[in-house]
Amino acid sequence: MERDYYRPQTREDVTPEILEAAEDIEQGWYQDVRIDWEDFWDRLDGSILDDGRVLDLGSDLDSVPLRTIKAHIRKLRASASG
Repeated sequence: MERDYYRPQTREDVTPEILEAAEDIEQGWYQDVRIDWEDFWDRLDGSILDDGRVLDLGSDLDSVPLRTIKAHIRKLRASASG
């Protein structure tokens, strides 16, 4: 069976579902510790989305989607600590 992939390219392509998955990773693996973004990315990449597609984040650790996800997680951390 061939899988259908979702490859976000822009800030707008980073859906609330992807941000929620990122939050789950942050809470499960990195709560109260510094985030290793390469490991974080590897954990998020390949997630199965609600519609059955596989999240394909590529390998660029400076991509727009990763920067969008980082900003979201940093904002959550800042609001939780202050």
